[in-house]
Amino acid sequence: MIKMSVQILSYLFFLLSINQNAWGQPAAPLEFYEVETTSNEDDIILKKEIHLKNEILLEEKDSDNKITEKYYTKNDRSTFSVRGHVNENLFNSNKLLGLEAAYSVRISSLFYEVFFTAIQAQFDAITENRTIGLNTRNAVAEENYYRPGDTLQSLYNMGFGVGYRFKLHLDFFDTRKIFQTTYAYLVYHQLEESFRSERYTGFGPRLDYGLYYRWNKIVSYGLKFSYNFGIVRREGSSLERNTDKRLFLSYLTLALDLSYHF
Repeated sequence: MIKMSVQILSYLFFLLSINQNAWGQPAAPLEFYEVETTSNEDDIILKKEIHLKNEILLEEKDSDNKITEKYYTKNDRSTFSVRGHVNENLFNSNKLLGLEAAYSVRISSLFYEVFFTAIQAQFDAITENRTIGLNTRNAVAEENYYRPGDTLQSLYNMGFGVGYRFKLHLDFFDTRKIFQTTYAYLVYHQLEESFRSERYTGFGPRLDYGLYYRWNKIVSYGLKFSYNFGIVRREGSSLERNTDKRLFLSYLTLALDLSYHF
């Protein structure tokens, strides 16, 4: 639980520090308001303080540097993403490796996303041994098992979440094509634990923060930080207490994200 608390505090500190303007001045608070979707360039430019506050007007150019098409990112309706996750500690990044596929749709100003993730991780990268002490009442309780930290585990996650996308505004750097995203998910976890050869399942929340560069009308790429927490339990006899069968998942990942918008 100490590990979980440290990760949460680190994650929140990162979000607070990244969402500031130049020289440490706080950014304006997020504004969740409905902006009418439009493709009319004149309307967008006329009210750019609204239409371009958290969106951009992209320009596609040919080999002669002539504008061939303009695209307003508010018209994004769906996004398909592929992500590669590693442990947040880059000095031990190979302790957790994961691949994720996600699909989101935009309704009003919010994005609704489903995802599936397959992860290979060492035991101490995603959870901890129960250290309460020996359980003399139940010989197969989790407290009676000590797993080596480098024991390899397989973890499969499926989740649904809601997110919001907004621009990154800095005074000293051109961030016109850089977006931020925040997501909150409910996740189903399935842990294939190799030391005891047991399957643990359960639910938990996931919080994400992403930073993306919009390359063109279709493609964006960037980084995504994900904090995961879950309570998973193995199957056991009806005589066992739930507390004897559960493990706590708590881990932070860094992902490289490649997204296609359409």
